[in-house]
Amino acid sequence: GKSCLAYSIIERLGETRGNSPRTSIAYFFFKEEHEELRSVKNLLSSVVIQVAVADEKYRNEVAADLVRPDGGVPGNDDGSQIWERFFVKKFSKDSDAKLFLVIDGIDEAEADGQAKLLKYLQQISTDELTIQVVLTGRSHMDLAVQVLQPLRIEVTKQKLSEKSGDLWRIIMFRCKALSKLRRLKPFVRKKIAVKLRLRADSRCYILSHLVRIVN
Repeated sequence: GKSCLAYSIIERLGETRGNSPRTSIAYFFFKEEHEELRSVKNLLSSVVIQVAVADEKYRNEVAADLVRPDGGVPGNDDGSQIWERFFVKKFSKDSDAKLFLVIDGIDEAEADGQAKLLKYLQQISTDELTIQVVLTGRSHMDLAVQVLQPLRIEVTKQKLSEKSGDLWRIIMFRCKALSKLRRLKPFVRKKIAVKLRLRADSRCYILSHLVRIVN
């Protein structure tokens, strides 16, 4: 459910933080089975584009920087120049620009890239950059990310099952909200709900299986 959680955070940020012209929300989903989605350099490039689309002042500054005679980013850059020029300098502690960044599946990034990314993110705190980051990843990354001194939220099946009442409310709400399920007799809906609750260990499981039932 990591990606489901990341998606929910992005949605909530869009609802609560998306009105300011100088506040940007960007995201990147690492996927180990796709080479282009394992690259930290691609993450940085993607975020620069997302911020440029949302923030006109940032877009103009980046464009002016790139058209200078020496402004291009070398093809052999490992991402260090992108980070320094378009993150450190653009989101300094005196900047009125802010960035909320959601990075999903850091454990699926290329191995050497993980170390570089953590080094970059550590600079957010040391240089007081106006960037806030949410990272998701499997538990074996815990030791590596401790250098960031993060606020840590652990999501486990056990914790989710302890909130069984919440999962039951989600199931019942969705059963009533989906038009095809609403047409079923109440006892049939309840039977579906009970069967789902016995197997469900997360909100993601509930939503995906209800979609299958409806389709």
